Amino acid sequence: MAPIAGLAEMESLEHKTLTTKPYDLTYSYYLSPNFKQSLNPDIPTLVFLHGYPDDAYMWTGAVPHFLKQPYPFVLVDILGFGHSSKPMEPPKYNYKQQANSISQILDKEGVPNNVIPIGHDWGSGKTISNTLRWILAY
Repeated sequence: MAPIAGLAEMESLEHKTLTTKPYDLTYSYYLSPNFKQSLNPDIPTLVFLHGYPDDAYMWTGAVPHFLKQPYPFVLVDILGFGHSSKPMEPPKYNYKQQANSISQILDKEGVPNNVIPIGHDWGSGKTISNTLRWILAY
C-alpha cells in the first residue's frame, strides 16, 4: 500500500494545545514550521477549520502545497474532534464561543490581524463566525 500523501509533512508540524476561557476547554492545533518567525502583518496567516466528522488531519493532502507558500498557517482540531476537548454540554459548541476560543489561540501565538480563515463543511460555518468576530475585534 502506498503511503498517505502529505502524512510526513503533516507530522512535521508543531502540535500544541491551549486551554481556553471561560469554560476551560482544550483545543489542539498544529503550526506550520517556523511559525513565529514567519508572522508578518503584510502576509496573511491561514487558519484551517475542518468539517464533520474529521479532525485537523483532513488537511493532510493540502499541507505539502501550503508548505511551499509564504503563508504561516494553523490547523485547528475543532471542539469535539481530534485531540480537542469533547464536552457533553451542547451549549459549549456554539459558534460564538468557538470563535472566541480560536481567537485565543491566535492571540497566544501572536498572529497579527491579517487572517484568512479556510473552512470545510462544518468548519465553514465557524470561518464565517470567526471572520465576523475578527473584523469587529480589529
